[in-house]
Amino acid sequence: VHIKDHTGRSVIEVERPFVCAVLPCLSSCRFEMTVKAPLTGEILGVVKQEFFCCEPKFSVYDKDDNKVFVINGPCIQCGCGDIEFAINDIHGNKCGAVTKKWSGILKEAYTDADNFNLSFPLDLDVKLKATLLGAVFMIDFMFYETQQNNN
Repeated sequence: VHIKDHTGRSVIEVERPFVCAVLPCLSSCRFEMTVKAPLTGEILGVVKQEFFCCEPKFSVYDKDDNKVFVINGPCIQCGCGDIEFAINDIHGNKCGAVTKKWSGILKEAYTDADNFNLSFPLDLDVKLKATLLGAVFMIDFMFYETQQNNN
């Protein structure tokens, strides 16, 4: 995914290699996203899916592979309301959230368009902000995108 600014300049690149996601209990079957600076190729951070049975969990790492945040989702990712994935620091303190906004029954039922809200501390390093934005795409891909049937 190439994220561009309002002038069309690429500012963030998100890579998610293919994995066989049939058995999320195996470490080789968990999703991972790398967030990069498009011009230099510098790694800004990484988002890794952790093992979960019911409640999704993701770890967010900085460019030096230090765990910075844990994102915890709800057991049920559907319903008639906003759905929050809490962003916690490594000490367990809530410091933000990825929220899938409820768009109404018609839009939710008949389109694949989703709206998300991302909140984080204002003084957070811009590289970690970009990495959290990558986490939004990972959550969207895993829980809210559907396979199109091209028949």
